Formats: sequence, structure tokens, C-alpha cells
Amino acid sequence: RERGPEYKEEPLNLIINSPGGDVSEMFGIIDFMDLIDTKVNTIVRGSAQSAAAIILACGTGQRAASKHSTIMFHQGSTFSQGKLSDVRAGLEYSKSVEAKIYSLLGERTKKDAKWWEDKMKSDFYLTAEEALDFGVIDTIG
Repeated sequence: RERGPEYKEEPLNLIINSPGGDVSEMFGIIDFMDLIDTKVNTIVRGSAQSAAAIILACGTGQRAASKHSTIMFHQGSTFSQGKLSDVRAGLEYSKSVEAKIYSLLGERTKKDAKWWEDKMKSDFYLTAEEALDFGVIDTIG
């Protein structure tokens, strides 16, 4: 149907309660949110951990967490075996993915990429209040 000039597209709400997931799928979701004209509100209810935490921070609309939500960031995990050349190639790929994640978080939060690299060396848990202070989210509610 045709949209008149009074039409205002509402943002999409992406409700997150996830322990994380695959990094390629995470980048696919982030790329999609960046590609579409519609704002995507990312809202955590429960927990956003690992890839889910990065998706939360990369929302293009309002980023929110409920008061008792848990948000956790950490380094990626990998398991490599096989020929040494394949293990090396996997390591180089993992390093580039890691750098891309730190850069994304540096662009979309109040902390720079180096800060994220230092914090994500081990599991880094945030309360909603801390996430708000660091610019991971925009509001608690």
C-alpha cells in the first residue's frame, strides 16, 4: 500500500535474552540493522552475553536494559586443529575479528577500542547502571 506524507515508520524492537552465539551471525545482524532505514531498538530483558551484548550495543535506535539485566562481554573462543598452516590462518582470522569487535564497540560506546580490548581479556560483566555509564545502552527501563 502507498504511504502518505504523514506516515512515520515506527522503530523495530529487538528484545534480547541470550547467552550469545556465532560471530558471523552477530555481524550479519549488525550489518542488517545498519543497512535498513528503520531504527532498531535493542532491549535486553534478562541477559545479553557475548555476541548478544555486542548486538545490544550496536542498536541503531534506543538501546535499553531492564533494571536487573546482566550484560557480559568477553574475547571470542576458537578451537583449531589440523595442519599448522590452517591453524595459523584461523588465528589470523580470529585476530582480525577481535579487532573489528573492539573497533565497533569503540565507535558505539563511550569507551575506545583499547579500553574494550583490555576489559574483554576475561569475562566482563556489567549491571544495567554500568552499561549506561559506559554507553553500551542509552536507558534503563
